Amino acid sequence: MTILHWILFFTFAVISFIPVIKLEQVKSHPKYRLLWFLSIAVFSWSVFTGLKMIVSEPFFIYYFSMITYPIVFLISFYIYRTFMSYMNMQSKPWFIWFGVIFFIINITLSLTNPFHQLVLRIPYSTSITIEDFASVSRGIFFLIHSVICYTMLLIGFFKMMIYLYQKKSTNENDVFPFHLILISLIVGILLNLVHLYVYHFTLDPTYLFVVIITFSLYTIIYRRDFNINLLSTSKQYLLEMMREMYVISDTKGEIIEISKNLLDKFKIRAQDYPTLEHFLEALKKQAVIYTDLMAISQQEFEQGKIYLSLKQESFHIQKFKTKGFLTLLYDETTDVRLLREINYIKSHDLMTGIYNRNHFEVLRPEFEEQYPNLGIILIDVDGLKQHNDYLGHPAGDELIQKFASVLKKLDRVYHDAWTFRFGGDEFLIVIENATPEKLKLMVKFIEERTHHQETLLNISFSYGTAIKHHRHESIVNLLKQADIKLYQKKSSKEKEKERLIEALKKESKLINESIN
Repeated sequence: MTILHWILFFTFAVISFIPVIKLEQVKSHPKYRLLWFLSIAVFSWSVFTGLKMIVSEPFFIYYFSMITYPIVFLISFYIYRTFMSYMNMQSKPWFIWFGVIFFIINITLSLTNPFHQLVLRIPYSTSITIEDFASVSRGIFFLIHSVICYTMLLIGFFKMMIYLYQKKSTNENDVFPFHLILISLIVGILLNLVHLYVYHFTLDPTYLFVVIITFSLYTIIYRRDFNINLLSTSKQYLLEMMREMYVISDTKGEIIEISKNLLDKFKIRAQDYPTLEHFLEALKKQAVIYTDLMAISQQEFEQGKIYLSLKQESFHIQKFKTKGFLTLLYDETTDVRLLREINYIKSHDLMTGIYNRNHFEVLRPEFEEQYPNLGIILIDVDGLKQHNDYLGHPAGDELIQKFASVLKKLDRVYHDAWTFRFGGDEFLIVIENATPEKLKLMVKFIEERTHHQETLLNISFSYGTAIKHHRHESIVNLLKQADIKLYQKKSSKEKEKERLIEALKKESKLINESIN
C-alpha cells in the first residue's frame, strides 16, 4: 500500500472509532444501543483490515481476510435494525433469531473455509499473500451471504425513504437527509459491484462507504436525540447523570465541583485538592493523563495505571459575567492498549518477538542519515529446511526461536544494536557505531551461545558483515556486500550439512518408532 492509501485508511479507521467512544457512555440507553453495536462492528472491520495489511504470516493474512465476511453481515444486520429503531419500529423476533443463527453459520463457514471453500475458493497455504484474494472466485455461500446482506440493506433503505417521504409530505421536519440515503445506496452498491467483478481496489470501497454511513447515522441520530434531551431536561440533571468524569474550575484554576464517579474511581477527596493543577498531579500517581492518543500509544505501556484522555472546554455564565472550565476525563485504557498491540504487530515478528522487516524499512532513512559509522551483520540460520523436512515445522520454528533468544541477549549487551528478522531463516543486526573488532566480538558472542557438541543441539549459522566506507553509502549497498560474504561461508558447509541430515534422519526414525 502507498502512503496515500495508509493515510486514507487511518483516517477512516479513526472516524469509525469516534462513535464507539462517544456512544459508550450512553450504550445502556435503548435509543443508542443498536447504534453502538453497529459502531463496534464497523470498528472491528477497521481493526481486521489494518491487521490484514500489516501482518506477513500467511495464517493471519488468510483468517483476517475471512473474518471480514461475518463482520459485514453483522454490519448489514445492525444498519437495518438501526433504521428500524430510528423509525420507532420493532424488529420481529424471528428476524433477530435469524440474524443470530446466520451469523453463527457465517463465522463457522468463514473460519473453516480451507476444508470446504464454500465462501471463497482459495485453500490455505504457507505461501498465501493478500494479493491472492484479489482475483479469487467465490463459493456458493458467498453468494447467499451477499444476497442476504443486500436484501437487508435495500429493505432498510426502502423503508427509510418511505418514512422520510411521509414525514416530508406532512410537513414534519426531520434532520435525516432524504437525498443522502438515496445517493449513498446507489453509490455504495455500484462501487461494491465494481470492486467484486470489475476492478479490485486497494481499499475496499464497501468499507469506506459503511464507515461514512455509520458516522452519518451517529452524527444525525445522536444530535437529534441530544437536542430533545436538552429541551426536556435540566442542565443540572444532565451534568449529574454524565458518565464522563469531569472537573469544573474557575479562571483561577480553583475547583468548583468534581464528579462523584471520578472521586469514587480513584478513592480521593475533593477538599484535599483546591486547584485543578494539584488535583491532576495527584491523579498521575494512579493514571496517565494525555491529550494525544497516537502519541501516548507510542510510549511504553504502564501496567496498573488508568489511561485518561483529557479534554477541556471553557464556558460563559452570563448572569455572573464570568468564565469557567469544564475538564472531561475519559478512561481509554483499553483503547491505548489496543493501539499499542496494533503498533507491536506492525513492527515485530510475531514468532520471535524481535523487530520485523517492515520496521527496518521505517528506520532505514534514520540509519542512513544519522550514523556515518553504521555496520551490519547479515545472518542465515543453517538447516532450517532440513529441520522442517525431517522433524516438521514445529522443530523449525523452535530452531528460529532459540536463535532469536540469543539475539535478544546480544541486544541487552550492545545498546546501539538493532535486531530484525528479515523473514524465514534470515536475520539482520544493524550497529549504529561499528568497527571491525566490534563486529567480530558480536559474532563470537552469538557463536558461544549457539555452539554445542551434539549436532542436534548446535545452531549453525552463516553470516556476512559490512561497514560504511563513506557517510552517504546506502544500507542496500551494505546488504549486497554482506550477502556475498554470507553466501561464501554457506557454500563451504556441505560436510556440516551432511552431518546434520544424518542426525535428523536418526532422530526422525526414533520418533516414528516411539509412536508406533
